[in-house]
Amino acid sequence: MPRSGKTLFSGLAIAGAVAGVTYQEKVCAHIATIYPHLIDPPMTVERGTNALSERPGLGARWLPELFDTKAPGYRIARLA
Repeated sequence: MPRSGKTLFSGLAIAGAVAGVTYQEKVCAHIATIYPHLIDPPMTVERGTNALSERPGLGARWLPELFDTKAPGYRIARLA
């Protein structure tokens, strides 16, 4: 997950667990354009709020098609 995604989901988990947290910074452009191509479930913001996931961990997972080696544009970087 991109760093911004990890940070967002981590921040949401903390905000849900700590009383007194009222704001979580987010990048609306990422939520609308990048996240739908990377993570499941889709991130939704309704009336300025996010429901906390009931899934384990941060509540999101990589889309499995990102790891399909036959997909166009798939590439892997290896350290020499």
